[in-house]
Amino acid sequence: MNTGPEVMIDGDPDRLHNVVSELLSNALTWAHEDSTIGLTLHADGHTAVLAVTNTGTRIPADERNRVFDLLFRGERAQHSGLPGIGLGLTYARAIIEQHGGTITISEHDEAVTTFIVRLPSHPEVPGAATPESADRTVQEGSDAMRGAGVGV
Repeated sequence: MNTGPEVMIDGDPDRLHNVVSELLSNALTWAHEDSTIGLTLHADGHTAVLAVTNTGTRIPADERNRVFDLLFRGERAQHSGLPGIGLGLTYARAIIEQHGGTITISEHDEAVTTFIVRLPSHPEVPGAATPESADRTVQEGSDAMRGAGVGV
């Protein structure tokens, strides 16, 4: 269901796919059996906003400011036996910043953990010529989550 105007994001589809995959992978890693994971994508002015939420294990307050730091792994991650070396969220932040955007995390006192990605966008002009790489778009419900152009 599309409730607003279509917008396009200029960017590297493979790298943006990596960001979405990393955020969803983290959400699934920390989800309990009864957790809910959500993904929303909408346009907010000249910004496309992606939010990935998880009602599972929350990130401790004293670790929230470090989750994007290179090689940082929280106390639970270090002692849980989960694979990883602390590169995923650092890499995701670098990709988003290279695309002119930001990635943030919700406050600790919220009921869910939410990673919010904001990327600059521009209105899609119907019938306008686009680069060949932008012909692939993310369709609602698509499991591909790939494309240089994302209709929001």
